[in-house]
Amino acid sequence: MSKLIKKNDATFVDLGTKFITKYTSEDKSLEINHMKIHGRHPENPEHFVYEEQVHFMLYVVSGTGTVWCDSECYEVS
Repeated sequence: MSKLIKKNDATFVDLGTKFITKYTSEDKSLEINHMKIHGRHPENPEHFVYEEQVHFMLYVVSGTGTVWCDSECYEVS
């Protein structure tokens, strides 16, 4: 089964330090996000984003950062 997600169907989410362009398939089984992160996200250093129900992949275009997966810390650039 192929899925076509059109650029004009993108939605946008502005979370302050993170701006997301979301491309979602019609049946919602696939979503591709382009994120621009400026600074720490979430901003509070005592908080983390924790995903339980999704699989994701990161591709860093520019800059550096730290990503935690389970108890492992990864420096990305």
